[in-house]
Amino acid sequence: MPSTFFGLSIATSGMLSYRAHLNVTAHNIANTKTRGYTRQYAEQSAKYPISLKTSYGMVGAGSEVTAIVNKRDEYYDYKFRKSNATFGYYDTAQYYMKSLEDHMYSNDSESAGLSNSLTNFFNRLTSLTTTVSDITKRTEITGYADTFAKYANEMVKNFQQMQDELNMHISTTVDQVNAYAEQIASLTKQINTLEVYGGRANDLRDQRERIIDDLSLLVNVDVEEIPAAGNNGHTQYIVNVAGGVLVDTNSYNKLSVVPSGSYNNLGDVDGLYTIQWSNGQKFPIRNTNLGGQLQALFEIRDGNNGENFKATYESCNLVNKTITMSAGSSSSSTASSLAKLSIPASDGVIKIGNSEYQYDSFEVNVDSSGKYTYTFKLKEFSQFDVDNITNMNTSAVAVGKTLTTSIGDDVEYRGIPYYISQLNEFVRTFSATFNQQHNKGYDMDGNLGEDLFMAKDTTTGKQLDMTEFLKNTKDGYYYLNGNKVFDAAGWTDYQTGPMATNNYTFAQPAPPDNVTTIGGITYDCYDINDKDGKLVEKVYVSQGNSIFSFKSSVSAAAGEKASYYNLTASNYSANKEMVKNGRMIAAASKDPRGLVTGTVENSGIEQSANLKLLAALSEDKTMFKQGEPLGFLQVMTATVGVDSDKMIDCADNANAITEAVDIRRLATSGVDEDEEGQAFIELQNLLNIQYRVVSIMNQVLSKLINEMGL
Repeated sequence: MPSTFFGLSIATSGMLSYRAHLNVTAHNIANTKTRGYTRQYAEQSAKYPISLKTSYGMVGAGSEVTAIVNKRDEYYDYKFRKSNATFGYYDTAQYYMKSLEDHMYSNDSESAGLSNSLTNFFNRLTSLTTTVSDITKRTEITGYADTFAKYANEMVKNFQQMQDELNMHISTTVDQVNAYAEQIASLTKQINTLEVYGGRANDLRDQRERIIDDLSLLVNVDVEEIPAAGNNGHTQYIVNVAGGVLVDTNSYNKLSVVPSGSYNNLGDVDGLYTIQWSNGQKFPIRNTNLGGQLQALFEIRDGNNGENFKATYESCNLVNKTITMSAGSSSSSTASSLAKLSIPASDGVIKIGNSEYQYDSFEVNVDSSGKYTYTFKLKEFSQFDVDNITNMNTSAVAVGKTLTTSIGDDVEYRGIPYYISQLNEFVRTFSATFNQQHNKGYDMDGNLGEDLFMAKDTTTGKQLDMTEFLKNTKDGYYYLNGNKVFDAAGWTDYQTGPMATNNYTFAQPAPPDNVTTIGGITYDCYDINDKDGKLVEKVYVSQGNSIFSFKSSVSAAAGEKASYYNLTASNYSANKEMVKNGRMIAAASKDPRGLVTGTVENSGIEQSANLKLLAALSEDKTMFKQGEPLGFLQVMTATVGVDSDKMIDCADNANAITEAVDIRRLATSGVDEDEEGQAFIELQNLLNIQYRVVSIMNQVLSKLINEMGL
């Protein structure tokens, strides 16, 4: 039997319920502009009824608020975070690609830059053909060559500065990920502590979800909340990043940046960071699911468009601590072309299967068929390593495959290393081709031409004496400083070919000029003379199988000459002696003083046949696959612009998608001022009605108690 005041108790429950609703509504209105706040609402239910042993059975006991919950749509949370990670990736990529484009074009105004300085250089060469004895114009040409080299130096310097900037940005991003992880773990602990007593810590959950949103801009995140066994109010809250657990409820796995002790690409700055977990496990920076800003930073810093070194394993030697591999025309172009070779000279890492080996230096031999054989000197090499590689090779051969080795990560992105390697390829190929032709001519003092384009030793600052080898793809022989190089078979074919049928004679000079040693390979030297006994050209014939060899480290003391591999856009320079003395330009194709041929050739100083051949190189469409030299540079700069525009468009699209998803999410979880205002009015009306109920109940009780004594 309910008490006499049961009706007031029911009315009170209603007022308390509506008061709770009113408080929640006021809380929603107060947080209308709070970022990440999720609309809350009170769940209300009828109180358990009272049983009456009467004909009508049970009577209602009023209402109560059972819970205050927030309205979230997990699907749109998931969609937003995936879209946000995509936007973070493209937004970061477009920023740095635009910076890369600015670096490339900032030095390419109407009066400066790589393209324009190269154009000016060739224009001056063409102009000189009509005034070949003009010393001023000659010196002007070498000055433009020096300017061009300095622009190349500056461009690489800018690229490397940007790579260093990206490296620092990676460090700060990792710090931010760690800060978010710590906050998430701390909030989860607070949430579980409060919810063990019942209810939901809605505002703390909103804070946690907001941090997850912020984290998704940096990396792709996957979130899972699992109720604990026993349903004690605790939940296991897991945040996964790149396949690893970043947060597990109250604890988090901290990330740390570690400077690499090795290099992936020629031209990389020192101390590029990799990432590892706090337990020492490697963080997969090449994981395509990494996403967000962090993936963009790594790809732009390390991207090589998939053009990393790949070669076929040949053998290993425990005694010498070496690994040998080979590359032919079917292998990676970066392994079968000196111009494109982009591996570190030392402190690089060879990858064979899942094993890595750091090397000190390497040597390259090239035979007449174009097969490149690399021998790497390793820092550490054990019998276990030999057995491991041997077993991998045996397994590969058993299924009809070859064991592949690689240097550098295969990054399908045109990042900074790609553009540096492009510049390296350009300066190497252009310099070797130009020097080859220049060395065939004679300067104003009757001397054979010297290399105009050279490289500086990064340690001593001295200009390197370059060993220039270029393959004549049509006829199958190589050039060494403008002279032909054959293997034994090729030399025999050459002797019985057109040269022999045109009354040319072959003779070896007297010792010690009859042999020369370059890169550890001995060559026989021959003079080819015409029917009048005049020297036409010199040729070199390899005594062994290889006709070309170089070491990654050049020792001047050992008398080794540097390969064009040692010439890069960063150490590229013009011959400092020629820059000061324009007389050294080898414009003539005839010997004006008879100092070389022994015969004075009239009008030699004024003769410009070789100069015309040098000027014609500007239109040599066979020099690069992109066409003539200027075409190569134009394609390279255009590629940067295209990539930059692509990233800008992708960032705009990703931003639009993210905003659209967020609007849909807010339609469910966001606070609508009009909706809350309407709810406020409705609650006011309900409370007024409830007050009326109390007033009537009071009148009823007054009659029952005061006048009827019940």
